[in-house]
Amino acid sequence: MGKIRHQKNKTKSKKNIEIKPNEIEQELEDEEQEQLMDDVIDDENDLAEHNEIDFDKRSVISNKTIKSLVSKKKDKIKLKRQFLLKRLHAAHESKREAKERAERRKTVIVSDMKHEFENSLGQIESYLEEQRLALAEKKNTRKQILSQAERNRQSQANIDIFNKISQSVEYSSNPFELIKKQLEQQILPSTKKKN
Repeated sequence: MGKIRHQKNKTKSKKNIEIKPNEIEQELEDEEQEQLMDDVIDDENDLAEHNEIDFDKRSVISNKTIKSLVSKKKDKIKLKRQFLLKRLHAAHESKREAKERAERRKTVIVSDMKHEFENSLGQIESYLEEQRLALAEKKNTRKQILSQAERNRQSQANIDIFNKISQSVEYSSNPFELIKKQLEQQILPSTKKKN
């Protein structure tokens, strides 16, 4: 209570204040006009920010932000309509572009292709021939599974060769040299086939 009484004492009494109605009304009008001008300038700046191209990328505009920026109901309705039209236009453009892409994929270009095909026919044939040769080489290099009888014959031939080598005089005198010669004889024919 002490603070309130102290503040009341600081204020001027009504008796000392001279009331001049013309001056008060004029001051109030001036203040109101300045405030209105400031509000109009602020609203114009805010609307200019909304009308920028990348504004919707930078921020999301909702009804709450519109209410705080614009004071008139008509302006709010205009802004809502503009934002709705922008969203609809963006959706419409994306659908239109997708439709155009699909149509471009469907269209066949046939103008002077016959001449170009005839020119490239030799290149295509040489490419196909290279592919056939590469495929044939792959088939030749691939090891095929031998039948049981062929495997038996091959193992019997290997055993016979081993017996001949082990009984020879050359093997008993210098076995490593004989094995080296034998391997060279087996490897040379296989390398000649590849070249």
